[in-house]
Amino acid sequence: MILEAHKNAATHEQKRPAAAEISATEFALYLIEKYELVGKLCHYSTRGGLEKIVAARARGVRVTCEVTPHHLFFDDSMLTNENRLWLQMNPPLRSPDDRAAMIEALKNGDIDYIATDHAPHTIEEKAKGVSGVPLLDTYGAFAAWLMVEQGFSARDIARVCAFRPGVFVREFLPAGFGKGYGVIAPGYVGSLTILDMNVPYEVTRESVKTKCGWSPFEGYKLPGSVRYTVLQGKVHRAS
Repeated sequence: MILEAHKNAATHEQKRPAAAEISATEFALYLIEKYELVGKLCHYSTRGGLEKIVAARARGVRVTCEVTPHHLFFDDSMLTNENRLWLQMNPPLRSPDDRAAMIEALKNGDIDYIATDHAPHTIEEKAKGVSGVPLLDTYGAFAAWLMVEQGFSARDIARVCAFRPGVFVREFLPAGFGKGYGVIAPGYVGSLTILDMNVPYEVTRESVKTKCGWSPFEGYKLPGSVRYTVLQGKVHRAS
């Protein structure tokens, strides 16, 4: 009903107002609580929706949630005629206040994970108004941005990028799937990423590896870069 009422709004962001996310959150939490489920709610972008989750947890509802890099880095005050199509996604970018709330909630633990919402639509698709952005190429460097620009510690990054996702995989997916991820310890899969905080990463269209050939972070310099990845104990140097 909310989306129907706003379908003729002027912009993509106005067609999908914060009220729609808040209403959907209320309904999801109602179902999780009523049927005693374990829930994972995705891509949070509004302060109001997050407040519903925090309140539900306080009364014992078992629910986790995540946020994407673009909802932590961009907000609707940054939209221009030139970048609007490139920064179109669902849920859409929200207000600076909402963005600040997402950053704080990720830092204090109210948001459990950083997702990628990796939607590698081609340049041609984006020109037609398709929603979604590619993010795998910049995930590690974005973690450096959180540390340098937003005051996250390395321990904070390990928690939201590795440990908490590892707990989710071990506890909520089929038995044996992803067993041993999220911790550097004997008995765990030896997969991790090593960041170089002394080498910034200037994102260009030429630097990204994704087959769609572009990034929403083009033109930005992120304050660190991936130096190595370790995949099941095998070390790979980033090119």
